[in-house]
Amino acid sequence: MLYNRKAIHIYLGFLLMLLCSCGNLFTGDETPTETDVVDPEPDSGIDDDYNEALPVMIAFNPPNYTILTRGQGALSPDDEGYLEKLENADFHVYAFRSDTPKGGMNYGITRESDKEICLIDGSTGIQGQDASLNMHGKKASYTSVTSFAQWQDENDQPMYSQLSTVTPFDFFAYYIDDLKQAASNSDADFLPGTYRNFTRNEQGISFEVAVDGSQDLISAVAELTEDEKTNIAAMPEEERNNVMKYYYSTYTARRNITPVFNLRHQLAHVRFNIKANMRQDVMIKSIGIESIYKGKFTVAGHDFSQIGVSFNEKAGTHRLELKEADGSRFEPRELKIGMTEIIPSLKGTSLLVPPSNSAVLIVEAEARTKIQDNPEVWDDHYPYTLTYPLKDMVKNSSQSSYGFLAGWRYTINITISGPEEMEIKVEIEGWENGGDIEVDGEDMFE
Repeated sequence: MLYNRKAIHIYLGFLLMLLCSCGNLFTGDETPTETDVVDPEPDSGIDDDYNEALPVMIAFNPPNYTILTRGQGALSPDDEGYLEKLENADFHVYAFRSDTPKGGMNYGITRESDKEICLIDGSTGIQGQDASLNMHGKKASYTSVTSFAQWQDENDQPMYSQLSTVTPFDFFAYYIDDLKQAASNSDADFLPGTYRNFTRNEQGISFEVAVDGSQDLISAVAELTEDEKTNIAAMPEEERNNVMKYYYSTYTARRNITPVFNLRHQLAHVRFNIKANMRQDVMIKSIGIESIYKGKFTVAGHDFSQIGVSFNEKAGTHRLELKEADGSRFEPRELKIGMTEIIPSLKGTSLLVPPSNSAVLIVEAEARTKIQDNPEVWDDHYPYTLTYPLKDMVKNSSQSSYGFLAGWRYTINITISGPEEMEIKVEIEGWENGGDIEVDGEDMFE
């Protein structure tokens, strides 16, 4: 699913503060000397104070539904340990020239080689010494103590340029949860839960991903907020024109025009409830969704419409297995005769599923009967697998479309009545207004 400005989003704000208010947040190593400070470009029409450098700082506004961290499923403000999990999330941030520099734009240029083209990436400081991370965006973390995020390398704070104060930059951010770099770029090593072929070139920055159902993928491009647009509209004409021409730059930072990220989930969030209406004891051994799982994740580039994950329908499928809330292997759940309540132990578990209308629900179960004289001993075991094609069964009413959509939340309610007897109901909560979808259990097959 590609970047969509209308998606419900999570705000990641870039707050820019003056040097004198930053304490020990930066070392001053990048602050130009008096002889280094130059006037703005002759034709810019800008008359401003250029004697003070601005560090780039970032801040979060926690949303209703926020990121999924460390492959542990959905993180909600109502969940226990919400802030702690949020603080463990690694965001990656880039900032590149939004105009066309001499020689043309190339996203392969790093901050280490040219800060006037690449303002922010991971090529410097501690991160720059790690070959597996130095081409990624610069790492930042949320902190609940101050409500501000922190650059993880406190000794390598990016600064807005004093040497080119009206050079505008585009800002990008992304999140890949606990996705690991594949051992090589070969197909044999491109396993679920990995990424490969990290590429930075003239068009942008991208890499291939293979998800396993436990990672959340998020991307963002900074945009002017409505409040910023209102403030800009109230400026004198010349200043207003300059702001619209040069955001985001040192010039606009001095006017509190700060980059704000609209973060978008690239996967659908699917939760499960199991309810029993049993005539026989049944053990639920696994729950999963067979789905496409490979795609290309574009995290930076001139064409904002390409930012996000484009999943490949022709790259095969993989069973995304439901895990426990802590990421461990799914523990079987027993449904006993006479049970009518929803199994509460599934709370906190979920799958992150690529947007698609070709997914298949798979439930592995085992029917059991016990010896009457010894209820602790099983007399018979009858394993079976129930599958349910979800094609055209999940209708997103407000979108007039079918299948899982990126950024939407779904709850699949499963009622087990016995071997090969299962009814399905899909509820759409979403970041969009959906509806309830009834699925006929008679279509389930072994």
